[in-house]
Amino acid sequence: VISVSGYSSGTNAGTYNDILSVSSSALTNYNVTINNGSLIINPKTLTIGTTTVNNKVYDGTTAATVNTLGTVSGLVGNESVSVATSTANFSTKNVGTGLSVTVSYTLQNGNGAKGGFASNYTLANTTTTANITAKALTISNLTATDKVYDGTTSATLNKSSATLVGVITGDAVSLNTTNASGTYASANAANGIAVTVTGNSISGTESGNYTLTQPSLSANITPALVTITGANNTVTYNALTQTNSGARVSINGASATTITGSTVNTGIGTESFTLSGYAAAKDYSATRYSDSLLLTSNVGTTARNYSITYSQGGLTINKAPLTVTGVTTTVTYNGTTQTNNAATVTGRLGSDSIVVAGYGSATNVGSYSGW
Repeated sequence: VISVSGYSSGTNAGTYNDILSVSSSALTNYNVTINNGSLIINPKTLTIGTTTVNNKVYDGTTAATVNTLGTVSGLVGNESVSVATSTANFSTKNVGTGLSVTVSYTLQNGNGAKGGFASNYTLANTTTTANITAKALTISNLTATDKVYDGTTSATLNKSSATLVGVITGDAVSLNTTNASGTYASANAANGIAVTVTGNSISGTESGNYTLTQPSLSANITPALVTITGANNTVTYNALTQTNSGARVSINGASATTITGSTVNTGIGTESFTLSGYAAAKDYSATRYSDSLLLTSNVGTTARNYSITYSQGGLTINKAPLTVTGVTTTVTYNGTTQTNNAATVTGRLGSDSIVVAGYGSATNVGSYSGW
């Protein structure tokens, strides 16, 4: 009988080589050649329950973050091992929903009396799904320009220095401001008015991974400038009330035009003012009658949208000419006082009462003058 011993044995996963030997009372009759074999114990494949992965905002990588790990099952007896690390990666870096995510695991030895060797087990990769949402970009250095009141909400944007903020390094994304426009929240003059911006867009290979947030701006609308310049007119007394006229108006520094009537059109839509306050007088004065010009806003016109300055004019009334011509009267001496009571008044106006005094009077023969 030939006995063989030295067979390999083991418990844990690995390769165990035989160290064979033979024994026999008849062994001297043989030239013995020993070819050792081996015992291979493969790691047991474990399974893991559902592992979940967090959704993420686009960051230019495929990296994913594990949210919850499933429960490991398939351990031998009461052995315990645990997941040391888990690594998750999306199938693509680009934005999408329900994207495939592969999760790989590394096992570690269990603790305590029932601790198992991680090397005795394998845990296959699992797949799950998650979403990558677009990254929001903002725009810097895009501003709205202040303007003078023009009755509209249109805002002018300063686009020359506008830049994108938030693009991942290396991504091809560019800003297009060609169609960008701004709109004031109100057309009325004020400071710090909100300006809504629309029309900015992005383009480029990776632009689909981003959304663009239009900026919220503010700017000022200053009142339109209205300059009223009164006229200085000189007239001659005519026994009637005479009123000054001919004031001129300039809007925002434009050439002044003479105001006809009392309505002053601003040139902004149908907005207008009524002009009042011209000097009016009847009698001669050694000093000028001054205007008190005032613009009053008409329906549909908001006064605070205008800044009005006045340069008052005035009316000078000069004296009218009046000629009194005495008449030479010849009478015959009659022993009593006789008076020359005839004169011609030229230039009397309206219902003015002109009293002539100073007529010559005498009793004796002679030539007598009045005054």
